[in-house]
Amino acid sequence: SISRFARNTKDCLQNIRELKELGVNVRFEREGIDTVNVSSELITAIYAAFAQKESESISGNMRWSYQRRMESGTFLPPSTPYGYRIINKKIEIDPERAVIICKIFQWYLNGISKEQIAYKLNKAGVLSNQNKAWRAGGIHYILTNERYIGDSLWQKTYTTEAIPAVRHRNTGAREQYYVEGTHPPIISKEYLSKCERKTMGSLHRRRFILSQERLSVGAVGQYCEGNRKEVNTIGAA
Repeated sequence: SISRFARNTKDCLQNIRELKELGVNVRFEREGIDTVNVSSELITAIYAAFAQKESESISGNMRWSYQRRMESGTFLPPSTPYGYRIINKKIEIDPERAVIICKIFQWYLNGISKEQIAYKLNKAGVLSNQNKAWRAGGIHYILTNERYIGDSLWQKTYTTEAIPAVRHRNTGAREQYYVEGTHPPIISKEYLSKCERKTMGSLHRRRFILSQERLSVGAVGQYCEGNRKEVNTIGAA
């Protein structure tokens, strides 16, 4: 079908013309169109426009659904940051990776730079969330991420409505939703605040605050304190 052939009308016609130059005709069985006929290009353009509108409508419905769930505080992201995993539609701590998070914060507040932390993790054979080598940018992302205190800031990025969709960093073009206590924390709020002040100061972003039950944590965080032995073994060699 035309909807499977290209993402929008422009790409559809461009692909058809390129294939024609190579002596290849395209036949759309669902629409009953064969590009061997010159007159079929206009009909193809019409069908392609309909297919594009249908795709845009589906994308719009999905964005609306995400927006409503963000507003109600029930949104579940498709992926989680390093140290977490999704089980039975709930965000849970990944024990093996969570101790790495504890160590990253500990190292940084002890004066070790983000570049040095990345080097230490790579030397120890610890892989990042994408199973790749660590970089300073990835360490910075962790040190300033509210997810590690059990909160969630949703809609940090957004996609454009037109097809093909383009993802942008949300600097105020869309509403953001900050929800407290969406999942178990790995570190304490105080620990994250210290790292934020050290890296980039207080964050000032446009947010809607949705209060939920706050999970209590210790000075460093109950999880890190409870797994101190495992944390201290990382990078000890």
